[in-house]
Formats: sequence, structure tokens, C-alpha cells
Amino acid sequence: MKFLMSLIMFVSINSIAQIVQTFVNGDYSVRTEFFYDVNGDRMDNSAKYSLFKNDKELYSIEKLLDRNEPLPTAAVFEDGVLILVYSLSGRIVYYDSTGAIFASSDLNVEYSIEYESTVLIDVEGNSAAVLVSSPVEPNSRLFLHKSNAERINVIEVKGFQGSGLKFIDEKKIVASTYYWLDSLVENTFFYTIDGDLLGKIPIRFDQCDFDKDYFIGYYNKKAFLIDLHNYEMIFEFEPIEGEMIVSAKILEDKIIITSSKFPELKEGKWYYKNIRIEEFNKIGKKLNKKEIETSEYLEMEIIPDNGNIIILIVGKE
Repeated sequence: MKFLMSLIMFVSINSIAQIVQTFVNGDYSVRTEFFYDVNGDRMDNSAKYSLFKNDKELYSIEKLLDRNEPLPTAAVFEDGVLILVYSLSGRIVYYDSTGAIFASSDLNVEYSIEYESTVLIDVEGNSAAVLVSSPVEPNSRLFLHKSNAERINVIEVKGFQGSGLKFIDEKKIVASTYYWLDSLVENTFFYTIDGDLLGKIPIRFDQCDFDKDYFIGYYNKKAFLIDLHNYEMIFEFEPIEGEMIVSAKILEDKIIITSSKFPELKEGKWYYKNIRIEEFNKIGKKLNKKEIETSEYLEMEIIPDNGNIIILIVGKE
């Protein structure tokens, strides 16, 4: 089991906001720290990556790059191998449990600085998926690697802009892309790790949730529920005018979708206000709706609680 958490903390010194992201996989977690000023601009091109086992820090790595080069994204395998993925050079670097580099993998992408690639990462157990997209390539590529740097497969995914990526289990993965022809084209693809296409849905996702039977994907304008036995869409949801989807969760026999008014940009951060909660059964019938007035908030999380839900809101401080 793994998950990604983002926590935004504000400190008073020079009006700097510190961004902390944590990727957890089993006993191991990797914590990434970098900084923004009040206008949302990165202060410098540096980051600190710290690897933990059962909350005990094993080591940390600090990276300082050219200001124009994106900072690498971190993830950790179940066996404690840490990877840093460099989107510009298309390179994965592998670190063992002592912090020593033992391997690197080339994703066969190298673009000039104005053609930065989009890289999405997910890890399940000791397998990693990396979806690489670029505006100079017609399609995206999905790379599958083991923690020992062995490449399992490369799958070509239609669409030159990656949107979402998630392992459903160790043998199946879902990837989402979009691109423009005469109009916007969106797709979500379900694959085996061998590259067999299991299903295709003409909607994209940025975020998702799933159980053994169902998958719900969403971005700010749409959410959709998929039956994982036949990969067919059960229902599609769009928020009312003036609102956007913030979260979608599968909770036992129910689907919970939360929406908010469009956020306002203040001091480089997007602030939301008020929450609309809509509850559906797994065939798309609306069961309940509730509107909650809130003060401004940055993030929201739905937490299941014995058949009920707790809504956790991260505010200004």
C-alpha cells in the first residue's frame, strides 16, 4: 500500500512557503522539501529528499540544479529503493538503503529546455510506472521498471499530454492522456503490465480512487465510475456551473463526490470556499446531497469513519 500526501506550511521568514510532499510505500517513505516565495515562484532550484523506514530517517539527499531545470520527482519501492526521476533529461536514478547510487535508466527522451516533458510516476510493491509525454512527440510512453532497474515493458499510449497514472494492482495499470485535433480528445486506458489493452474510456483523469470492483477517475470538470470486471463506464458526473470537482471517493457501497466554487488566487496559492457533497450508489443513482459553508481552505480530504465520512480541511495556517 502506498499513497502521496501534500502538506502546505507557511512560515513567516521572508514570506516563504515551504512545500512538503511524502510518498509512502509499506514501511518506507520519502519526504521531499522545496520552497516558494509569496508570488508562487521557486526561490532557487533546490530540494531535499529524505528516506525513512518506520518513521526513522535513513539518509537525505540534497539537489541543486540549474534554475531552468525541473527538480526530480521522488518515489520509493517496497524494498526501500529510492528513485529520482528527471523529467527534462528522461533519466531515473536508483539509490540503495544507504543512499548510494547503484543504477540509472534512460527513458530515451531528451528535449531542449523549451520542450519540457511531463512525467507521471506510480509505484506498486517493487514495480514502478513512469508515463512520459512531450509536445514534440505524437504519443506518450509508459515505462515499467523493477526496483533493481530492470525494464519490464514500454507501452505506447495515444496522446501527447499525460494526465493520470495509477496501478490498480501489480498486474494492471491505468493511464490517461489528452490532446487536441479539431477539438479536445481525452482518453483513459486500462492495461496489463504486458501491454494488453483491457479497456478504453473517452474521458481523462488527474486523480482517482478504486477498490477491487470499481474505479473512479476525475479532474475538475468530470468524474466517471468504471466497472473493473468489464471496463465499461457506469456513470459520468459533471459539477454545476461555477463549481469544480475537488474529490471523488469509493466508500463501501457508495460514491462520494465533493465540489467547490472555483478557487481564488491569493499570494500564489489557490483558495477554495464552501463544499458540496453528493452521494451516489454504484449504479449512479443520487442518494443524498449536502452543502457546507466553510472559510477559505487550501486542500480537502475525505476520511471514512464506520460508514460515515470525516472531511479534513487544510486552511491558511
